[in-house]
Amino acid sequence: MAADASGTAKGRAGEIALVPGTPPPGTLAELEGRAERYFRSARAPNTIKAYRHDVSDFEVWCKVDAGGLPPLPAAPATVALYLADLAGRGLKASTIRRRVASIAQLHQEADLEDPTKTKAVKNTYRGIVREIGSYQEGKAPMLGPTVRRVLSAFAGEHGPAAKRDRAILLAGLAGGYRVGELASLFVEDVEFEDGGAVVLLRGSKTDQQQAGTFKGIPHGRRPETCPVTHLRAWIGELRKTGRHAGPLFCAVGRYGNLRKGGMAADSVSRVVSKRAQAAGLDPERYTGHSLRAGLVTGASEGGASDKTIMDQSKHSNLATVNRYKRRSGLFKNNAADYLGL
Repeated sequence: MAADASGTAKGRAGEIALVPGTPPPGTLAELEGRAERYFRSARAPNTIKAYRHDVSDFEVWCKVDAGGLPPLPAAPATVALYLADLAGRGLKASTIRRRVASIAQLHQEADLEDPTKTKAVKNTYRGIVREIGSYQEGKAPMLGPTVRRVLSAFAGEHGPAAKRDRAILLAGLAGGYRVGELASLFVEDVEFEDGGAVVLLRGSKTDQQQAGTFKGIPHGRRPETCPVTHLRAWIGELRKTGRHAGPLFCAVGRYGNLRKGGMAADSVSRVVSKRAQAAGLDPERYTGHSLRAGLVTGASEGGASDKTIMDQSKHSNLATVNRYKRRSGLFKNNAADYLGL
């Protein structure tokens, strides 16, 4: 990237004012806006939301709690103090790690030295992790017995909402979808074949170029839990109203009328929580993410290889998959079984 006579550097993303070592006038607001544009085009909506919140919190902390320390460029000592304050507030190590990444991103957008790469910040974060631990309590996985319990709780319902919810639960579980991915599916991107349903996912967290990926949803062993059967039933409901294209999942009104437009990711997640609660389960532990966790955990317990699981879930990081698997198989060939208790 080269600077012209006006002092701006021209690159593929446009013109970015550069002053070596210091940010340009009004730089924090400008950079937040620019970074937000980049994030919107290259990252998932939830990532954008988290980044904005993180940057805002850091800026306010520097101005108020730290008595006016500059957030950009931030000194390593400033970032280290901020992390210590976050730990004191009781934030989890995973949240603090995300704040570190957001501060790093902010400085990278300004073409400034990244304070999070220094020993002061790295050692502070390591100390926090050692003291508070890095364990992340995820949502409970929706395993086979659990989803059967949830489905049985509304087995007597046959309206549009019930058909939609069965499709969300079973297709979401079998596909290992992120909740945002479920909300982004389209009717015209689902095709039925002898082996099951082929679903095109136009874009995802691990497909930032929007190249699109296909997932195969196989037939289930039981009609009541067959994801293909219930996906077909829901699409049939959509087609009754002339919907042959558009969002796959939509809101359903009180009297069974299908609303225009698609469902937000939060709304899809609430469907899972609501149906879990109706089955006597804790709605705080069962959300949309429980479906994705259920695929990884259940497939692992059934003997599926990591590659097989990741081919379906589209995870790009094996460490993430292993986090889901920590509780799977705890009672298989357990040493305590040999105690004769």
